[in-house]
Amino acid sequence: MPKLKVVKFGGSSLADAERIKNVAQIITSDSARRIVVVSAPGAIKENDTPKVTDQLIRLGEKYKKGENIESSMDEIITRFAEIEGELDSRRIGTKIKQMLADRLALIDSQQSMDPLMALGEELNGKIIADYLKKFGVDTCFLNPEEFIKVDETDFGKTHVKRSRFSDISDRVTAILTCYDLVIVPGFYGIGTNNQIRTFPRGGSDYTAAILAASLGKEIVEVHENFTDVNGVLAADPKIIPNARKIEVMSLRELSELTLGGSFGVFQAEAVAPLARAGIPISLRNTFRLGENGTKILTELSTTQDLVRGIAYRGDYTIVNIRDYDMGDKIGALARIIETFAKDGISIEHVPTSQISASVIFGSKQNKDRKLLSLLNELEKTNPDELSIDLNVGLVSVVGEGLKSASGVGARAFTKLANNGINVVTSLFNGINLTIGVVNGEAKRAVEVLYKELIG
Repeated sequence: MPKLKVVKFGGSSLADAERIKNVAQIITSDSARRIVVVSAPGAIKENDTPKVTDQLIRLGEKYKKGENIESSMDEIITRFAEIEGELDSRRIGTKIKQMLADRLALIDSQQSMDPLMALGEELNGKIIADYLKKFGVDTCFLNPEEFIKVDETDFGKTHVKRSRFSDISDRVTAILTCYDLVIVPGFYGIGTNNQIRTFPRGGSDYTAAILAASLGKEIVEVHENFTDVNGVLAADPKIIPNARKIEVMSLRELSELTLGGSFGVFQAEAVAPLARAGIPISLRNTFRLGENGTKILTELSTTQDLVRGIAYRGDYTIVNIRDYDMGDKIGALARIIETFAKDGISIEHVPTSQISASVIFGSKQNKDRKLLSLLNELEKTNPDELSIDLNVGLVSVVGEGLKSASGVGARAFTKLANNGINVVTSLFNGINLTIGVVNGEAKRAVEVLYKELIG
């Protein structure tokens, strides 16, 4: 089988019939684009039309409260009817009202909004598959309910285990032998209880990544991700309005930047499957095909940029444990981490020294007196000092060039100090210098570091 491309189109690219027509031309212009993941119709800023997923959520919330849902139902029905009408498609037609009613009923029987939320992707996928057949393309609509098995992490986040990949690959490969093109709705799959489960928002990125990783780099040439921006930016444009576009970067850099604070371009959870599989990404603008976008490669032959980008995420808590005998106690760090695990707290970073450990985790986990319970347990280990830093923001300075550079940390810390920004903690993993500052200073820290290290 010749190498193929796994392609994903976001909601903004598929928001109405005209945009779907544009996407159809993109798909059919390259015969290697054989697997296409689609989102639900997105927002249309020009006329204040909301995302279909948001419309479905509002419908579900009204239903749960026992409010009148007719107008909300009509909005969704009209939205899809207009799209189908302009595409001269009859795939959904009048069936949509009953489909909405069936999914609303599942809110009661399954105590979940997931089946309703997933309907936007499913309906759009069927419409797009039907439309592409008009181009003479032998197209198959493949429902994720049939082959993408969804599991949960210890913290209830939906994901697909790597052990599921071979089954996914077998199913998709079999379909590809019979059809030229496969349309797969993103954002959802089927849970172990045979109920529809959705991934976190932006989940179509994740669906495409899982499909590409399941098939492997022997079959998949590249994952093309089409969206409404020109590429990945070196900083959040809400903080740095004129942040430069990144032309080329590594999968490792993308992973560090998205986990360090996503700019809304690529879902953080979608990077890992592609990085493990060694599949590059081409991120492009659906509406500006002449733009190069951003190429995300498995390896960089050379790196001219010292710093690729700067990300920020707020609301962290740091628990600092100081024990002057820590270096002489076998398993001391393991016992500290185990204490956090017993309290159900997911740790993000643990900077250490011979006599201390600082455990960093998301502040959202500080609830139901969990932090007080944790501190009581840590006191039992008889530390010399135990302290807490609340409301910490983490700023990540990311770049493959940092591995071989010198003086970057000194420049960063000096610049922050000169601007009156206190550093609470810091750590370095080879390509990511993470600096902890007070939440209220984090965005200003991004501005200062961007000007100093990127320009």
